Amino acid sequence: MLAIQTLKSQPSPFGLFMYYAIMGQDVKNSLDKRKSARTAHLDRLNELVEQKRLLVAGPHPAIDSNGPGEAGFSGSLSLLNSIAQTRLKHGLMRTLI
Repeated sequence: MLAIQTLKSQPSPFGLFMYYAIMGQDVKNSLDKRKSARTAHLDRLNELVEQKRLLVAGPHPAIDSNGPGEAGFSGSLSLLNSIAQTRLKHGLMRTLI
């Protein structure tokens, strides 16, 4: 499930853009999939930062801990600028996960 919310445009180091909050919700028992995709996922996020398309991204731990272990994660949050969001909406951006 993806939810897209519009955030107010603010000046930033990346210029003036409309930012969108992309909130992902993990499916049950997805920790192993997260672990196996982690390296490629981080590489892709770094590409998006270099392209000034991604402001910030991070996981939602299932428990209040920096290392949730087997409890895993409940989802994630990514803040993308309007250019990246448009590409995402039209299926032109590779998956973030």
